[in-house]
Amino acid sequence: MPKFNSYLAGHDETIAAVSTPPGIGGIGIVRISGPDAFSIGCAIFQPRHGASSFQPQTRKMYLGNIVDPQNAQNIDEVLWVYFAGPNSFTTQDMVEIQCHGGAYSTNRILEITLNQGCRLAEPGEFSCRAVLGGRLKLSQAEAVCQMIESKTGFEAKAAFQRLKGDSYSHMEKVTRSLTEIAAGIEVGIDFPDEIPPEEEIGLLKGLQSASESLHKWHTDYLKSKIYFEGALVVICGAPNVGKSSLFNCLIGSQRNIVSPEPGTTRDMVEAEIVIDGMRCKLVDTAGLGEAAGSIEAMGMEISRETISRADLVIEVLDASQPHLPGLGGSYSNEATSGLIRVLNKKDLGLNQALANIPEDDHPVVQTSALKNLGIDELKSAITAVLRGTNGNMPLSGGALNHRQALEVESALSHLKQAELMLESGIDQLDMVSIEIHSAIQGLKRAQGLDYDDEVIQQVFSKFCVGK
Repeated sequence: MPKFNSYLAGHDETIAAVSTPPGIGGIGIVRISGPDAFSIGCAIFQPRHGASSFQPQTRKMYLGNIVDPQNAQNIDEVLWVYFAGPNSFTTQDMVEIQCHGGAYSTNRILEITLNQGCRLAEPGEFSCRAVLGGRLKLSQAEAVCQMIESKTGFEAKAAFQRLKGDSYSHMEKVTRSLTEIAAGIEVGIDFPDEIPPEEEIGLLKGLQSASESLHKWHTDYLKSKIYFEGALVVICGAPNVGKSSLFNCLIGSQRNIVSPEPGTTRDMVEAEIVIDGMRCKLVDTAGLGEAAGSIEAMGMEISRETISRADLVIEVLDASQPHLPGLGGSYSNEATSGLIRVLNKKDLGLNQALANIPEDDHPVVQTSALKNLGIDELKSAITAVLRGTNGNMPLSGGALNHRQALEVESALSHLKQAELMLESGIDQLDMVSIEIHSAIQGLKRAQGLDYDDEVIQQVFSKFCVGK
């Protein structure tokens, strides 16, 4: 069992927190977990029936009131349930109190639990205790966090697959295979003259097979990460072609100042939208052209840097102009080649604009941001390009999150190094063994089977309090 730092050191203490979001709602939930959860839960609860002989059964809900033991004041009518460890989320004794939603009831009940000896839970501490108790792997705890934060069906689907743990069976198989290879390597270290050539070839093929699997997972992750991390979609073009108006149409609100004067947008404006189940970070950039001053020049430089990182670039052109100002700059970045050309202001006439568009594979959409025309067609083009560029979501590798993908990438690097050493001869078997064991440890960390204080800090600091 790994040692945890002080951030989550007191796992033998009784903790409490509000597990529902702040604000007005129908139900609020206060959670208590730890060795004194049952006694504290009983001390502040008065059941509607049988208060004098209250002996609650586990997993059964009871109706009653929360009472402040210090002054016998009734706080709220609640539903109260006890979960006996280890058959609870945290594997400890737990009490959950369902009260009326809103700030007063939940915060007042939490205050009473703290007065009775609980301490306020750290972010993610309930889930961390589930990991400590063996109910969840670390990778599954990460999936819990992602499930909470999911904004699209794609993100939720990937998170649920991680939570079930099914997506790591392939990783466990490769880990077992590498362990067997490492054992064969270690025999060769002790008895180098007893390894026949065919066995040496078999070890190398085993490493190559494992490398191919790791490479596929990492490639799948890179292809499909936009499905559950979101795509960076950048609107760019010359000044006064209607970029800000188009931005406002896509997000459905007036976020950007629109003016006939060129150069209105100098700073980037961002908004997050979901188009056909895909989360997109939409960015409106400063117009690209001749800068009238140092501030505009800085804005254009920021625009170019943002374009270079984009998953998809929307190049906006003024269809009413004969020469399509701005056309000719290469806005398609090397990573994705995701580019859509938008002929805006079509209500003023296309002025032979279509004839001036280069003949390539990038889609062209006609719009009028002023009249709100062509916006649905543009949204369809956005999702089509993103899906066409990145392919379908392959959950075998796409189910990796960013931290796990980094671990897989590191393990792959170690395996490649081991292959090179093994190809050069058996006199480096001790170094080959070190590289293979490093790869195995990386895969275990990716699966949540081996981790250190830094990883725990990184994972659970992203959780909300009460989960």
